[in-house]
Amino acid sequence: MQKRLKLSNVCLQSDNRLQPLAGMLNLNQKSRVWNDKKITAHHGIIPTMIKADISKMSDEELKLYDLIRRRYLAQFLPVSETDKTQIILKCGQHILSARGNVLIAPGWKILFGKSLDEDDDAPQALPTLKQGQICQISDSEIKTLQTSPPNHFTEGTLLTAMKNAARFVTDERLKQRLRETEGLGTEATRAGTIQGLIDKGFLKKKGKSLLATDEAMTLIDNLPQMLKDPGLTALWEQALNQIAERTLSLDVFMQKQEVFVRHLMADCLKKGMSLGNIEIRKCPKCGAPMIKRNGKNGLFFGCSAYPNCQHIENIDSKKNTKSTKNLKKKSSKSVSEQISSLRSLLN
Repeated sequence: MQKRLKLSNVCLQSDNRLQPLAGMLNLNQKSRVWNDKKITAHHGIIPTMIKADISKMSDEELKLYDLIRRRYLAQFLPVSETDKTQIILKCGQHILSARGNVLIAPGWKILFGKSLDEDDDAPQALPTLKQGQICQISDSEIKTLQTSPPNHFTEGTLLTAMKNAARFVTDERLKQRLRETEGLGTEATRAGTIQGLIDKGFLKKKGKSLLATDEAMTLIDNLPQMLKDPGLTALWEQALNQIAERTLSLDVFMQKQEVFVRHLMADCLKKGMSLGNIEIRKCPKCGAPMIKRNGKNGLFFGCSAYPNCQHIENIDSKKNTKSTKNLKKKSSKSVSEQISSLRSLLN
C-alpha cells in the first residue's frame, strides 16, 4: 500500500495536468496486474520512485513515459460504465437489429482522452422504443455492394491477433485452452517472433502494413494443416501443464513429439511439395542450399552444410547480387532436395 502511494504521488507530481486525479485514485483497489502467477519473462514496466523531470525529456521519451504512468494510474480509477442497448425489428420475413451504447461513467478512460472512443464502444445512441412497438418504414433502397478483404496486419494488430489467437480456433476445447493461456507466444517473445519473420524474408513492410512474401506463401501452402492451426499451441500448453503437475513426464512428451515429427516428414516425402518460383541460392563449393543469416556485420549467406562447409557470401556484394538471377529451383528436383531447400528457408 505504501509503495503504491509513493509511486502514484511520483506520477502525479511529474505533471501538473495529472494533479486533479489525486482525489479520484483508490489505492486500496487491487487490479489483476498484481497477480504474480501471471508473470512470465519479466514483471510489468512501471514508473520508479524517482520523480521525473519531463522538461528534460525528448518528445519520444515523454510519450513513452506518459503512456507507462497513465497505464499505472488507470488501475486505481473507477471502472468505465457503458449503457448498451440492442433493438430487434421484424419486417416481413427479415430480422433487423441495431446496437447502441452510451458512456455513463468514463472511469479510467479519462486518462486516455478521445482515442479510446475510436473502438467498437464508440458512443452510438438509439431512439427510445417500447417492446412490441410498431414502427413505420419511411424509405427503402437496394444497394449492390462488394465485400472488401480484411485489412493487412500492422505490427500492432498482429500482436493483438497473436494474443487473442483463440478466435481463430474452431474446436471449443482448444479455444478455451488458448483463452486460459497467453495465446501464441508471450508478451516478451511475440515482437521478437515478428521481427524474426521479417529478418528471414517471410514478411515485408509496406508503410505500416505487414505483407507476406512469396516465400511465406509457399511455406504455408506446403505445411500440414495441423502445424498451421493455433489449436496445436493449446495442445502443447496442456501437455506442458501436465509436466508441471507431474502427471506427464518430459521424456514421454518428447517421445510423442519425435513420433509426431517423423509422421509429418514421412507424409511430406509421400505427397511431395512445390517451391514454385522461389529462388534458392546454392553453395558454389558443395551445392547445398545457402541460408540467410544475421551476423555482427549484418546479413550474409552461409552454407547450410556448416560446419562441414564454411562458405559465406556478403549479401551486399554486387557479384553476389548478380549471381542470384539464374538460381531458380526447378520442379525436376527430387522431393528430398526440395525438403532440404525448404529447410534452408526456415533456419
